[in-house]
Amino acid sequence: MTTNVSLQEANAADAARLDNLLQLYIHDLSALFPHVELSDSGRYTYAPLASYLTGVPERRAFLLRADGRLAGFALARRGSPALPEAEVWDVAEFFVLRRLRGAGVGRTAALRLWEQLGGACTVRVSNANVRALSFWRRAIAEYRGKVRELSWSPSTEPWTVFHLQPNDET
Repeated sequence: MTTNVSLQEANAADAARLDNLLQLYIHDLSALFPHVELSDSGRYTYAPLASYLTGVPERRAFLLRADGRLAGFALARRGSPALPEAEVWDVAEFFVLRRLRGAGVGRTAALRLWEQLGGACTVRVSNANVRALSFWRRAIAEYRGKVRELSWSPSTEPWTVFHLQPNDET
């Protein structure tokens, strides 16, 4: 069991590291989303990555570490496509290495992420991603605030949206 989980804000110097982690993350998701394809270079692309590393306060990137070793990442942005609230933090992407899943790393990282972001947050999960949905429900059960679970269908596929709000907010 990993006991020391940290969340470190990433910047432009971490671009290659995040891109490497994104390859693993997108590869995992490609099993659920058949439209995700490799480029001709043999890599997956994630065009928005640079926007998370510019230092603008509306987009933040984090590296997850477990016992000091790289363990995953999180990307968060202001505004969620699933809710009209402009100030809500949207957890756009969240990834933990496979070998660390089930060890509490993701849950601890999620709780620390919500704490660091402050304010209301959303997490969007495709209902087809059954394991992720189960993970988020377990992690959110430990959140000390108000939680609403909503259905959302941006296309033909149903998604679940978790809206988290600290107790001190209305």
